[in-house]
Amino acid sequence: MRLYELVINEAISLSKLKNPLTKEITDTIMECVHSIYDKERYVPPMVKEYTQENVSLTKLNTIIRAWLEEGLTRRLPKAIELIIDAVLNIETSVFFKDMHPSGSARGIDMDLNSSYVVRMVKEIVTEMDEYIINTLESEDKLYEWCFNCYKTANNRTLYSGYRSNLLGIVEQFVTTIIHELVHNVQHDTQFKKGRTSTEYRSYLEKDKEKFYKAVGKAYSPEGMTPEEYKIYRASPQEIAAFAHEGALKFIDGMDIDRMDLPELAQFKKDLNSKLDEPGYLLGYMDKTFDPKVKKEYPVFKRYNKLYYQEVMKYIDHVWQYKHKLAKRNQSV
Repeated sequence: MRLYELVINEAISLSKLKNPLTKEITDTIMECVHSIYDKERYVPPMVKEYTQENVSLTKLNTIIRAWLEEGLTRRLPKAIELIIDAVLNIETSVFFKDMHPSGSARGIDMDLNSSYVVRMVKEIVTEMDEYIINTLESEDKLYEWCFNCYKTANNRTLYSGYRSNLLGIVEQFVTTIIHELVHNVQHDTQFKKGRTSTEYRSYLEKDKEKFYKAVGKAYSPEGMTPEEYKIYRASPQEIAAFAHEGALKFIDGMDIDRMDLPELAQFKKDLNSKLDEPGYLLGYMDKTFDPKVKKEYPVFKRYNKLYYQEVMKYIDHVWQYKHKLAKRNQSV
C-alpha cells in the first residue's frame, strides 16, 4: 500500500454532502411537480391543446410524464452542480445518460443513469393517479381538478406523499452521486499532482492487463465475473468510493441525523469500542470480500476501516452542526 495512494485515493470524506444534496434534489423535484399546476407560468404546451371535453387521465399522464422527465433531466444536473461547487469548490458538469452502470466519473465531470429520472417520475405519476381516483367526483371534472388543485389544501398533502414515497429513490441517487464524486475528487487531485489513471491498480491482482479488463467490463451490459469484480473492487479508487456507500447505508440505517447531542455522544462512544471487532459494520457492507480468506483479508480490513472512519466523521459533522444550533437557540 503506497502513501500517495492513501493521500490521493482514500483520504477523502464526502458523506457530509448527503443532506445538502438530498434537500436540493428533493426541492428540485417538488418545483417540477408544482410547475404542473401553476398554469400561469409553467403549464406544458401540450395541455393547452386539450379542452374540458377531450382530456382524460391517460392523456394527462402522458403529458405530465413527459413534462416531468424533461424538467428533471434539465434541472437536477444544475442543482447537483450548485451543491458540489458550494461545498467543495469544484466546478463539475453533470449529465444524465442511458448507460449500464448507475454512474461514472470522467475527470471532474459526472454521468448519471437516466433511469433515476424515469423511476422518480413513475413514482410521482402513480401517486398522482391514486390521489385523483380517490378524490375526483366525476371524470368530467378532471380538467378543472387538475389545474386548480394547486391552490387547494388537499394538494399539499399530495406533495407530502411524494416526499415520502420518493425518499428511497432519492437516497439511492444521492449515494450514486457521492460515489462518483469521490472519483471526481480523486481525478482532480491526481491530475494536479501530475499523475494519471495509468497508475490505477488492484491490491488483489498485479497483472494490470487483467485489472483494466475488469474495469472495462464494469461499464458493459454483460458485466464482470465474480473474480473480476473482486479485482475491480480491490483498487484504492473503488475502496474509497464503495466505503462511502457502506457508510451512507449505515448512517441512514441507524438514523444518525435524528439523534440529539447526548445520543450522538453515546453512539460515538459505543461505536469507538467496536473498531477492533472485524466486520462490526458488516450488516451495511456487501459480502464481496471474505475476512477468512488470507488474500482478501487486507482488502476487507481496509474497507472496514474506511467505513468506520467515514461514519465517525459524519457523526462529528452532525454533532458540530447541532451543537452550534443549540448555542444559537440559547442566545435568542
